[in-house]
Amino acid sequence: MKSKPFRMTLIVLFALLILEGLTDFIEIGVGQYMLAINGVRPKIGRLWDYEGLDEQGQEKVAGLMQQLGPDTTQVTHIEDLQDLMGMLSVHPTIIVKRDHFLTFYRSLGSASASRMVEPAAIYNISRHPSWKRVRMYKTESQLVILFLDGRNQLLADHYTPLDLLLRDEYHTRTEFSPFESDPRFTGRVMSARQFLDAFDSLTPERREAVIPDLYKLIEWGDRLMSVAISRFSWDGQVTLAFQIRQGAEYELKESHAEVEAVASLITKLNAAGRVPPLMTPIEKEQ
Repeated sequence: MKSKPFRMTLIVLFALLILEGLTDFIEIGVGQYMLAINGVRPKIGRLWDYEGLDEQGQEKVAGLMQQLGPDTTQVTHIEDLQDLMGMLSVHPTIIVKRDHFLTFYRSLGSASASRMVEPAAIYNISRHPSWKRVRMYKTESQLVILFLDGRNQLLADHYTPLDLLLRDEYHTRTEFSPFESDPRFTGRVMSARQFLDAFDSLTPERREAVIPDLYKLIEWGDRLMSVAISRFSWDGQVTLAFQIRQGAEYELKESHAEVEAVASLITKLNAAGRVPPLMTPIEKEQ
């Protein structure tokens, strides 16, 4: 015959099993209830706050990336703000590596650089070890700059009004230009990079008609700073002027080009986003 203590032990074990089963049943029930009302429960507390911020960030990144589109071009050199606008007129989106962007930003000078992005913002992002590249595109009214990490995740973004940026940049470029005192070239000056990009896209015959002696471009090299195209033509000829750096000073060189070839060059410049657009030279008697 079994002893009384043994029977009590069995009763206690049986009770514990029943209690554990009830606990599991209650937990499952509560879990199912919480899941059912999850959509209507108020989202409060630190965890919900973090999750909400994360969702907002993901939605913002997804929205920005969707605007970029598939046509993204990587560039390694941007000469100035007009050069940037010209690129964005041809390519909806460009991507620039961190170091190349910083080189471009430093080359703008304090005033132009500050108009594009505040120095404090650039300093802060430059201290971020994850920053690897920049994507840029423009809307009808803004230049959009996205600072991304190595996985293309958004670290910071900046929006600059185009009207102020372009107006001030063009004014800065031309106000002290040596061409501006000559009415033939007023408002018809471009950077060497803009000129050469358009020149390179011409056929060999057109290039020869614009600059018969290509040795000059080789001789000038990086010393070629800017180019101007006369607003007038005569007997099928147009005057081009070249600003050449000579140490701390500048020298102007002029040459004559065929008007039809210059018209093709102007078409290329305008297609690349020349600001302001150039008109074909007007025939004028000498």
